[in-house]
Amino acid sequence: MPTKEKAGKQQGLYSLTDTYFCFWYRFVYPNVSELAVGDEEEIYRYQIEPKLSEFVAAAFEHVCIEYLRQLNSEDRLLFNFTKIGRWWEKVTHNADGKKQTASEEFDIVALRAR
Repeated sequence: MPTKEKAGKQQGLYSLTDTYFCFWYRFVYPNVSELAVGDEEEIYRYQIEPKLSEFVAAAFEHVCIEYLRQLNSEDRLLFNFTKIGRWWEKVTHNADGKKQTASEEFDIVALRAR
């Protein structure tokens, strides 16, 4: 297989961990032209404000996980965990005789593997 084809098949998943850069690439970079001509209030009102609570929630989860990792390394928790992250699954409930499927999620879950 030629090298060019191999390179296309080996794709990775990357994410930024610095909140400043995340904010920049999510809100500022796509609107650089509008911001350069002075449309700051419009960009904030229509592009940033509607999505800001979602952005802050993800950043807060990241801070909480980092704090728990620090406490874990200092043995300051009720147990030492070996894994930490998010958990979700689809669950079916019976409501009023009807089956309803919903996604349930915990933002932070820590566990100790035996």
